Amino acid sequence: MERRQLNDIYKKLDKKAHEIGERIHCTFGYYNGHYSKNGLGDYEIDYYPIPVISVKGICDIEIGLDQITVTTKLTREQVLSNQFEHIKSYKFEVYGVDNYLDDFYLAGDTIGDMIEKIKESKEQNVFVTFCFPFEASPDELSELVSLISKDGFFY
Repeated sequence: MERRQLNDIYKKLDKKAHEIGERIHCTFGYYNGHYSKNGLGDYEIDYYPIPVISVKGICDIEIGLDQITVTTKLTREQVLSNQFEHIKSYKFEVYGVDNYLDDFYLAGDTIGDMIEKIKESKEQNVFVTFCFPFEASPDELSELVSLISKDGFFY
C-alpha cells in the first residue's frame, strides 16, 4: 500500500473524529489492538490504529474503517435489573470485560437470553458496544452519549 492510499484512508477517519469531537467534551488519539469479526464470525485483531474519542468516565467512540462504535460498561447488577429499556432501539452488543470474547448479546438475541447468560457468567461488569454506520451524524452520537451518561453507563 502506498503512502497516498494510507493518507486518503486516515484523512477520512480523522475528519470524522474531529466532527464528532466538536460536539462532545472529549480527548482523542489513535489506538490499535481492536478486535473485529471476520466473514466466518471469528474475532481477529486489527493491528492498524484508528481514532478513538474518549468521553471521560462514560465511553470510548471508535472510528473504524466501515463503522463507528461506542463502547461503555454496565455492572452485573445493572444488567440483571434490566437496564435496557432506553437503548432497545439501538444496534448493540454485550460481551465480557474479563473475557471480551464471551458474547452475551448479539443481533437476533433476546434481552432475556442475555440476562441468563450473564447470570451464569462470573463477569462483574460487561461491555456494551453500540454500532453505527460510518455515515452516522455527530448529533446521533452525541444523543447516545447523553443518554448513556444519564442511565448509569460508565467507562
